[in-house]
Amino acid sequence: ISKWKTKGYRVYDLPVYELDYVNDNYSDCSIVIASPKYLGEIRTMLEDNCPETHIYGFEAEIYLSFIKDIEVYREMLIDNWDRINSLYYLLEDDLSRRTLKAFIRGRVSGDLKYFSGAMVSDQYYPRDIFDFNEQEVMVELGTNDGKTFLEFIKKVNSSYKSIYLFEPDPECIGQVKSILRDNASLDNVHLIEKGAWNEETVLSFEGDGNYGNGHISEEGTINIPTTTVDAVVKECVTFIKMDIEGAELNALKGASRIIRDYKPKLAICVYHNPMDFIEIPEYIHSLVPEYRFYLRHHNWSATETVLYGVA
Repeated sequence: ISKWKTKGYRVYDLPVYELDYVNDNYSDCSIVIASPKYLGEIRTMLEDNCPETHIYGFEAEIYLSFIKDIEVYREMLIDNWDRINSLYYLLEDDLSRRTLKAFIRGRVSGDLKYFSGAMVSDQYYPRDIFDFNEQEVMVELGTNDGKTFLEFIKKVNSSYKSIYLFEPDPECIGQVKSILRDNASLDNVHLIEKGAWNEETVLSFEGDGNYGNGHISEEGTINIPTTTVDAVVKECVTFIKMDIEGAELNALKGASRIIRDYKPKLAICVYHNPMDFIEIPEYIHSLVPEYRFYLRHHNWSATETVLYGVA
């Protein structure tokens, strides 16, 4: 951009320089790329224009949002290595085991190459793991703006039995209601305006309808009612999908009857809390030992790691 060529241009009060200026004044520096999606393109551009610099790809978000103290996280991994090893051999295929290795290595190092190297498409509805039919009863926990349940409907060619949507964020609820009003042909779609939890209660919630990051938090400014999947859904559930910003384990406990009785297909996010990738498969396995587990990663960065289960 032409205005960036002007020395002294600033973004967020940080100076921006053209590459020639960097080469002339910082030829011995190291460059850290913190843009996961465009890491390859940026790296190529820098290597072509700044041949003497050292270039690294670094995942910054993970240490802001998920791992506050890397030394504590390392100790957690060491203390639970036997459980991680058991999980490794519980995973069903080689891609899952490679994904687990990349997940751990990427989190410990912050190196983006591990996440980008493990990334695959088809999040939540992987064709190599799930088969869907016209009698699906889907339970989605964390509907956000409604895009993912609409994707599910597309996957099943609009042929399903029922869909239950759990969403506590008032802004997201408004967006989903708008979708339902504008699509009168969507039969048997039930919106539950509550958070999914392991009991019926009221919890503090920090909303973020714009980015889908709303979550239960002691610092939350919104009080939301919660309920359990077992209390709400009385049908034979065939598929449960969860992306609820760290509340997954408690929500699974609130769906234990359905999981034991009906053994639905599962797509559960396991990247929000440090122990989720260990504790969530352990808990599901304790309910139904017959589950076969698959691990997939769906992003250039450290987010969107999903555990899939098929009984």
